[in-house]
Amino acid sequence: MTEKSMQAHLTDKGFVQLNKTNLHAFAENMGSAYVGYPLFDWAFDRKCNPADMTRFFTVTFKTMMHSSLTFATSDRAESLISLIEPGVGVTTAWDYIKAGGISLYLTIGPKRIHRIEAYEAYSESLRKKYCTGDCWYFYDFTTRSEYQGKGMGRPLWSSAMEWLDMNHKAVYLETAKQQNVETYGRYGFELLETGEVPNSNVPHYCMKRLPKGGE
Repeated sequence: MTEKSMQAHLTDKGFVQLNKTNLHAFAENMGSAYVGYPLFDWAFDRKCNPADMTRFFTVTFKTMMHSSLTFATSDRAESLISLIEPGVGVTTAWDYIKAGGISLYLTIGPKRIHRIEAYEAYSESLRKKYCTGDCWYFYDFTTRSEYQGKGMGRPLWSSAMEWLDMNHKAVYLETAKQQNVETYGRYGFELLETGEVPNSNVPHYCMKRLPKGGE
């Protein structure tokens, strides 16, 4: 019921949900936005490029098609947001394989995939620590590189935060950029923990936002 309420809220605002038709555009958004991101520079041995990132997120979004609420400003996915409601289980290895993970493994290489898997295990341990109870998990908010700095994603972001506040829901996120900590801090997220991705020099920040008027 909670998920449908968020889904209806964003749909009523005119945003478009991830589906099989717009999947590639959503993945291209992430592929564009994450070039140069510290976590993926490490995972991809600084050989990260939009094509590899798009392949990676195509598989990722296939596995998340029914487990997340992922919306964009339009089918072109200029900006997108992805959230996971409380109690939704993690993607299994079999889910990943069915979504094309074997092909990705062969294309990108085992070393890169293993680094991503190691990061996911680390991230999951922190989610279990901080994203508890009725807290939502903020998977991502990205804007295609050509639209960044133009306010394209502001209505989508505001609508999602509006729903969380109306329904008294906390939301948790993680980031690998100090600049993002400052940005999210302006929107009510508080820093919970600063660490480092294991076996790397990549910084890692855990943040949480309580609903306005909540505790």
